[in-house]
Amino acid sequence: MITAMAINLLLLVSALAYVYWIAPANKDRNMITLTATANDIELALKDLQTLAAHGEHSDARHAAEFLMALYEGDRYPLNLQDFANLCPLTMRKAMQLLTFLMITGTTLDKFISAEAMHAVENNLNVLNCQGFIGQNSGNSSSGAMACPA
Repeated sequence: MITAMAINLLLLVSALAYVYWIAPANKDRNMITLTATANDIELALKDLQTLAAHGEHSDARHAAEFLMALYEGDRYPLNLQDFANLCPLTMRKAMQLLTFLMITGTTLDKFISAEAMHAVENNLNVLNCQGFIGQNSGNSSSGAMACPA
């Protein structure tokens, strides 16, 4: 049985490999570090939560999925293929946060309120419903489609 820590380690390795390949040129691939100060981590969490709770595009959905996986991974497993679609700046913030949580052995709920995560969850549900409706827009039935539960 793979433990949550092993899954998080696999996520980190996969994300670091992705960050390596998004560097624009070979000379930029020499060194990519994820060093961060406490202020960097705090800002990364704030920016990710704001994007995840109020954003309206795919980065918002991916950020929300990432935060929900860190907060409540049993209900919200992370799809690494979707996660890899984050823009480079947002990916860096996510990796800084994940690295911090892994190194300190803490969980996200120590640093973010339940209300803030509830806003992320609500927006994720809205974003997922919009994607569902968009995928089924070719349906000839009149009226709005119900969002899946």
